[in-house]
Amino acid sequence: MTFSALNIAYTSAGGAEQINMKSVLLNEGSGRTKVGLCAQKIGEDYVVYLFNDKGHIGAVAIADYHEPSGRACTSVITRLGHKDDAPALRSAHKLCKHFKAPVCVIAGIHVQGISRREITQIMRNCDRLTDRFIEVSKHPGRTDSDPQGRK
Repeated sequence: MTFSALNIAYTSAGGAEQINMKSVLLNEGSGRTKVGLCAQKIGEDYVVYLFNDKGHIGAVAIADYHEPSGRACTSVITRLGHKDDAPALRSAHKLCKHFKAPVCVIAGIHVQGISRREITQIMRNCDRLTDRFIEVSKHPGRTDSDPQGRK
């Protein structure tokens, strides 16, 4: 999967302008544990969404990279009663360390009557999506379905 251009038009005091953002969409898993990752690169920063078919804003994590120490500092805000902080925090931290850039992850994954086994699988799927996104970003001409980069 490659980043694709996403043109967003908005009107400012000087008139209409265009912004180019690059985005990617990946999926992992099946059934009740299927999770998606949508990422947008805005300038040098990244905004990432982890979601399922009942996506929402459950938690927001932001990570910032400290160049001199090579460390990432990550903070998370979780909505009352939501448990989306773990995937948001893990993904934001890992992506920030990889890209050495600010990363915001918005996670909202709801499964009614979820079991411990399903929670474990969803976390595994979120981790896999994060890893796949890192791999995809290393090879901009390649896609998930074509690792050789053929069109």
